[in-house]
Amino acid sequence: RKEAKLMSLSLNMIAFCIFAFAILLGALGVMTSKNVVHGAYWLLEMAVASAGIFYFLDSAYIAVMQLMVYGGAVGVLVIFTIMITLRSRDEAIRPLDFSVFALIGALAFFGLMAYAILTSPSMAAQHLPAMPQLAEFGKEMFSLKGYSLPFEIASLILTVALVAAVWWTKDGDN
Repeated sequence: RKEAKLMSLSLNMIAFCIFAFAILLGALGVMTSKNVVHGAYWLLEMAVASAGIFYFLDSAYIAVMQLMVYGGAVGVLVIFTIMITLRSRDEAIRPLDFSVFALIGALAFFGLMAYAILTSPSMAAQHLPAMPQLAEFGKEMFSLKGYSLPFEIASLILTVALVAAVWWTKDGDN
């Protein structure tokens, strides 16, 4: 029985490591892509891999929402916005500038996060409360003080951003 639990734990750890590596690979792809459309596809890949991590953290609902909202809606919106606003293929190519300040900032952030993770108490020893059921989550989400209004406002802002991007890139004579 203990061996089965250990094997299950190791399989979950392997899956977690695969998804974490996919997220890191996607982040590298976004940063190193010269073509902005390819960068958007790498961003979409990161959203899907993040959903996989949520699934293995026993948050299936959050994983589905991650796929639908970020993988589906936001990813497609970003790709469509890029494709609508590009006038030629040459505009899709961006220079790969290297910034020493960005590298220093990224390394400082990594060091800070590594220090925080390594010095924090282990979560395994703490008793975590039970996950809320889907019906409870739905009531909380759509209550007057819930998260549905901010979610709808965010979708309106994304729509306005898309319309503004199309308007901004149109020719002056048309």
